[in-house]
Amino acid sequence: MGRTAMNGASAGTLGPVAVFAAIARTLTESLELPEVLQRIASEMLALTAAQGVSIIMPRGELAEFVAHASPPPHSRIPVGFRFRPAPEMVAALASRREPLVILDLHASPLIPRAIQERITAQDVVVLPLRVDRALLGALCIAFDQLPERWPWDPALLRAVGDQAAVAVRNAQLYEEARRSGERLVQAERLSTMGRLVAHVAHELNNPLTTARLLTESLEDEPLSPPVLEQVHALREEVERAATVVRDLLLFSRKGRRAFGPVRIPEVVSDAVAEQARRMEAAGVRLATIVDETVPMVIGDARALRTALSNLLHNAVQALEAVTSDRWVEVRVRTETDPEQRRLVVIEVEDSGAGIPEPLRTRIFEPFFTTKGVGEGTGLGLAIVKEIVEAHGGVVEVDGGQVGGAILRLRLQAADAEVVATETVAHEPGSTPRRGLRVLVIDDEPELQRAMHRVLAHLGCEVTSALTGEEGYDRARTEAFDLILCDIRMPGMHGRDLYTRLSAEAPEAARVMAFMTGDTLTGQIRRFLESSGRPALAKPFGRAQLAELLRSMSMGRE
Repeated sequence: MGRTAMNGASAGTLGPVAVFAAIARTLTESLELPEVLQRIASEMLALTAAQGVSIIMPRGELAEFVAHASPPPHSRIPVGFRFRPAPEMVAALASRREPLVILDLHASPLIPRAIQERITAQDVVVLPLRVDRALLGALCIAFDQLPERWPWDPALLRAVGDQAAVAVRNAQLYEEARRSGERLVQAERLSTMGRLVAHVAHELNNPLTTARLLTESLEDEPLSPPVLEQVHALREEVERAATVVRDLLLFSRKGRRAFGPVRIPEVVSDAVAEQARRMEAAGVRLATIVDETVPMVIGDARALRTALSNLLHNAVQALEAVTSDRWVEVRVRTETDPEQRRLVVIEVEDSGAGIPEPLRTRIFEPFFTTKGVGEGTGLGLAIVKEIVEAHGGVVEVDGGQVGGAILRLRLQAADAEVVATETVAHEPGSTPRRGLRVLVIDDEPELQRAMHRVLAHLGCEVTSALTGEEGYDRARTEAFDLILCDIRMPGMHGRDLYTRLSAEAPEAARVMAFMTGDTLTGQIRRFLESSGRPALAKPFGRAQLAELLRSMSMGRE
């Protein structure tokens, strides 16, 4: 035959049959997709004595080299290399089952330039890997020069390709089944964690609220500068602990956040300051390249700071095994996506060992960690992903320019009109009217004392009740401008109290507001939405109390 035909002699059928049998053995010996792909490529290389064999699989609109087999010096195209296939090649393989022969691939429109520049072979046989109507990929057999007479019958070569496709498909199904099982286990762990976190949050948020209110009260006292500085530091640590609890709740319950205008340079500055001491102690050099003119985003500043702080913490951990040139760089810039939307991009790059390609799709899974026992929860990057996706953004992982890893956050920039509207909505209101009568119903004596102190400072006349029953009796028989009630208490819960007052003392029910350490539980959230009453999420501070008083006093005027 000429170099454009493939009519081979049937005498050499033992080679393809042996390869056929070898590929069939992989179905019983291994169902790990990377191993199956590599075995197929190696067996085809042994059969054809080609310059190299590669397997390419689709990745959305792109294609990816997923396996190589070649003698030294091996392929110059790394596994994991992605490219955009030529439309002509996509059309040629759309419904094809027979091998496709491409002579002089450097001149062929079927081969993209990105591939032509990285390959020295002249000819290639492309064998479609197809199961039923689905094209799983292509087996590419490259030659310095294709033999004048192809030694194998194309029908046998197609049969080998079909068997390879079956092996690949079985491995894919096994991988999907394993991931489904992992997701079920993960879902159960998340459900258990959600219940545990809700309980822990309730127990922690009461003392955190007490500590926050007391430290804010101390800031108004005539303290010496050194003591006042320590009080400021204590308040910041309390707020940081509160943020951790809140983010765990948000992660475990996928709750909604209160968004407002956020300047990303300020978020970066706060997160860097939070991690700077730890990085200095670890001998890590930190650099920032921040465009201060990037547009605002609409989001939760504390949550975004937590996300960035987690990325910095993760970067420092990645450098623990690095003995020299330990550095982390944070970059902020504006980009425009293909749809002409402005994006604020945050990148954290480190000089560590990098993240292997197989792990890049797993590092954001809850509880997945490469650290030793006791060295990580596997939630740090999962929380980052949850926070960023709650903001409508995406998280990407990439290799650094000189090794290491780049973790990239892309957030949509806010329109100027939206920023202006949200800024007005988040501006603090006027000072609340003094002389308001407030009933506080909560079973925590320390929290009661802290709230009494702050409310009295704000000019309120405060009455306390340590049980729901006592609060019910007072609310039914006395007049108050605000009844602030904890939702979860021993005995009569806040929900039960509200239901009874709505029926027996509607005027009292209309001035109720709630406190809760978990606004994310579906039952509590539905109750708050149906009642229409305001709620303070613990741990709250004086500013939140003052705003509640202001809104309630305006409603009574």
